[in-house]
Amino acid sequence: MKLIILLGFSKGLGKAIYQQLIIGLKPNERELLALGRNVNDFSHHECIQYQEVDLLKMDCWEGFKLDIHNNVKTVDVIINASVIEPIGAVGCLESNKIEDSIYVNYISPSKLVNSLIAQQDGTDFTLNLYNITSGASSRPIDGWALYCSTKAAFRMFLDVVQAESEGQVSVKHIDPGVVDTDMQRTIRSKSEEAMKDVQQFKELKNSNKLKSPEQAARDVLVYLELS
Repeated sequence: MKLIILLGFSKGLGKAIYQQLIIGLKPNERELLALGRNVNDFSHHECIQYQEVDLLKMDCWEGFKLDIHNNVKTVDVIINASVIEPIGAVGCLESNKIEDSIYVNYISPSKLVNSLIAQQDGTDFTLNLYNITSGASSRPIDGWALYCSTKAAFRMFLDVVQAESEGQVSVKHIDPGVVDTDMQRTIRSKSEEAMKDVQQFKELKNSNKLKSPEQAARDVLVYLELS
């Protein structure tokens, strides 16, 4: 049996992935563990476990332990949660926003991966880590110092995990492209003073060049052979 863990499912791309994963869930074949905020806002499905997780809380993974049945042979982890804020020039960023970005985009998902690998010891399930990443992890974007650096840091963290694993953990980084989500609305709301290239993102919206969350989710799941 396959267990799929989805981190960040309450809105945007994560919600679209969640909704499409439900279609393929079958008892004793495939189950889903949905991790995120506002879990009580969703209709519960018989093949889904839900756990409330706030990545801004230092203790959000305290006592976290998977209930892995003996018939679970594969655990696929889709790591989707991230925040774009703070956007702005370095020197003008709020200290607490810097901490929030580092915690949500890097520290919290790193803690989750650390916990999963610790629980894998002595078991025979395969662990696949699927990181929903961004082009911002490999190139600097004006005003995005925190987003670029935290996405790059987590990408490298996972690459080291794979190098250490001796074949027991696989890692894939998936860039879904520019998706029409709340994150894009936040970007478009910024001034040119905060972000020089903001007009380019407005033009993507105006010219209908943004991918819908539903299409992006389908592309991700097809690539991961989970559709």
